[in-house]
Amino acid sequence: MKKIEALIKADKSDDVISSLEKIGFPDIIISKIEGSGSYGDMKEEVRVFRGTIYSVKTTTPKVRIEVVVNDKDLVKTLKVIREAALSDENVGDKIFVLPLDDTTGIGAGKYSKPEI
Repeated sequence: MKKIEALIKADKSDDVISSLEKIGFPDIIISKIEGSGSYGDMKEEVRVFRGTIYSVKTTTPKVRIEVVVNDKDLVKTLKVIREAALSDENVGDKIFVLPLDDTTGIGAGKYSKPEI
């Protein structure tokens, strides 16, 4: 089992979500996030505070989409996410793949093998 976290531009999130639903992944976690870093979509704004001019780097609005997949579905799911999120300006967009070893049900309180 793997957990996929895709950090994408907010305007591409609907495309990614509908593409994931089409291939059978209706259970998706979506979070609105902002990020800053060394990627190319950072912009600087000039702000004035108490008569002093400051140059401030702005954060970029993004969406984090999380989905858990079986190992056999990993490549297909990554391809679908990448194709749906692709645009002319994907600087800073990332997909992370994390191993998923155990899960626990909050109500049951016992550990088990990961299940979808």
